[in-house]
Amino acid sequence: THDQEEALTMSDRVAIMRKGQIRQVGPPRELYERPADRFVATFFGECTLVPAELLGVASDDEVRVRTLDQDATVRRGGELPERDISLAIRPGRFRLRPSPADLPLPATIVDLLYLGDAVRIIGHHPEVGEILARADPDETRDLAIGQDVVFGFAPRDAVAVGGER
Repeated sequence: THDQEEALTMSDRVAIMRKGQIRQVGPPRELYERPADRFVATFFGECTLVPAELLGVASDDEVRVRTLDQDATVRRGGELPERDISLAIRPGRFRLRPSPADLPLPATIVDLLYLGDAVRIIGHHPEVGEILARADPDETRDLAIGQDVVFGFAPRDAVAVGGER
């Protein structure tokens, strides 16, 4: 199937293929939360890709990176053969009220889409490009298109991925 929601709800194991090659195989939750590369991250659900520089390995599951002018330890998705990587962050992981431990990501709001139980916020950052965030409707009442905001995300909510940019 090419329907990600169907794959998430109906499968015990999912294989993501590109150009006839398997990119990642595993339980749906693993592919969503720990994509092996940029292709899997963007194919299997929405995410924002933040450019980062790989500084080193912190453990089997974590790497040290430099991003947004800060150093952080983040989860590792798959093999990272290059220094230029990306951090994949899912829309629900961004916060409109960043905590002091969050990595800040300033943006300008491009669009607000009311979805009932959530609001989809599309932001723009000059180096990152499009930022996809999801927030509670009560948190977004005072937001407007064109407004500057600072999204925040916890380093533990970012996954380092490599692959084609």
